[in-house]
Amino acid sequence: MLIMDYFIRRSEIQHIAWLMVGEPSAREVISVMPRGENIAGNYLFMKFGQGVQPQFVNITETHEVFENLNMPGVSISCPIIEVRNENFVAERTALFQEGKPEKILDMDQTRILNILENGLSVGYVTTKVDNNKPVGIRIQKAVGKISLKEKSEDSFICNISIKVAALLEETSDTNYKSEILEKNFEDVFTENTLRLMKDLQSNALDPLALQVKYWAKHPEYNFGKDWLTEIYPKIQFNVTSKVKILQPQILK
Repeated sequence: MLIMDYFIRRSEIQHIAWLMVGEPSAREVISVMPRGENIAGNYLFMKFGQGVQPQFVNITETHEVFENLNMPGVSISCPIIEVRNENFVAERTALFQEGKPEKILDMDQTRILNILENGLSVGYVTTKVDNNKPVGIRIQKAVGKISLKEKSEDSFICNISIKVAALLEETSDTNYKSEILEKNFEDVFTENTLRLMKDLQSNALDPLALQVKYWAKHPEYNFGKDWLTEIYPKIQFNVTSKVKILQPQILK
């Protein structure tokens, strides 16, 4: 907390610095000198910096971390940067609660988290259809919408809607039907979203700040840490996904 307090007081740092977890260590990450890099840190900046939106990088700025540290019940998320063969790889997300590491999200969960937080305009998703035939789509635009409602004193429902526009890039079936493939991918997004939300709920982690969303429309609600133990476990999640394949982009 003291380190974050220092960085947030420096106006030239708080909006240009990002929080990342280095694997196997932060020192090894910043010690990597990829071939062709002429300016120290340039490769890392170009891979995860401004204007870049990788599907597996949950970019978190320093000022966001400070805000969430001071907001009861909100979990901090940041990308894990792994050194692999003298290169940087980011495929997972680390979640923190009250400044302590609590959980690591896999690739599919990270993609869904990014869609729900800020949306995505990049990404590649695969699944299998009849006879285990592989099918792949490239995300053009993916957005998520969350609404939280109180059904009764002991019952809450969180409606999550995901809409995806994509290009078909891989299929072994030249006689495919778009509506069938769209339904398959809708199931993929729905299942991955439900898995993420139930995983977060069971671990008392709230990186999507659901408490803040609820408080915004229910000012009478007593905002505090009790959210994670008293209300969060009572939430039922209802997820709907809509996938639209715009056009095929297949190489034969």
